[in-house]
Amino acid sequence: MRLFVFLFLSLLSAPALAGQHAVYAHPGGKKLTVDVADNGFARFVADGEENYCLWRDGNLYLVNRDEGPLTVMRITDLVAAVDQIAAEHGTGPGKPADSAKAGIRLEPKGQRRVAGFDGQVFAMFGIDPAAPETAVEFVTTREPALQPLGRAMEQFLLADMTLAHDVEMAAGTRAIFATGAPLDLGGLLVLVSIQTIDVPAGETALPAEPKSVAEIIDTLKAGDPLEPLEAVDQPSAPAGT
Repeated sequence: MRLFVFLFLSLLSAPALAGQHAVYAHPGGKKLTVDVADNGFARFVADGEENYCLWRDGNLYLVNRDEGPLTVMRITDLVAAVDQIAAEHGTGPGKPADSAKAGIRLEPKGQRRVAGFDGQVFAMFGIDPAAPETAVEFVTTREPALQPLGRAMEQFLLADMTLAHDVEMAAGTRAIFATGAPLDLGGLLVLVSIQTIDVPAGETALPAEPKSVAEIIDTLKAGDPLEPLEAVDQPSAPAGT
């Protein structure tokens, strides 16, 4: 009995490897690496890029360490800065609403296995207003183990629509992710592998205090810090590109 209690307590005290390390491939040869900690915080890094993104505490952050001193920007603050600069130039924020779009809809198209996981294929129509019946296929999974990855990926991809104020594409992205975690995003980001690891807290920690909106405006006027978000092309449907 004492041996059983000892083993039980040992299991309780042992560190749980509940984090995830996922790799998505891009047809251009680059890969996007996503590390998701057991608390849901995540780090996104594209091949060959010094800069990266962090999802934590309900916010997505851009960490710029490519040129000059390291800087951290909260995406919502970056959006506010971009909008203010647009207003100074007399232009509206982001993309204008496209009234010609017939509306985005999803249709199930069978199943496909990706990276060892069974997934449901969905065709998304209405992406291109000039060809509303042309579809892009996505594959998602309800596999419970992949849902933390799915939640992190959704926030990462929504950042592009937030910057562009593309409400319709954001709705399309949420519709796709409501069906499960992404295995294949229109052929542009395809899951290659995922493994359970221990993600150190430092991997998802903010390396510096985020810049204020005013500081971001100065940074934007001095250069272009948005390249990390463009390092791996986003899928045409979720990203709105």
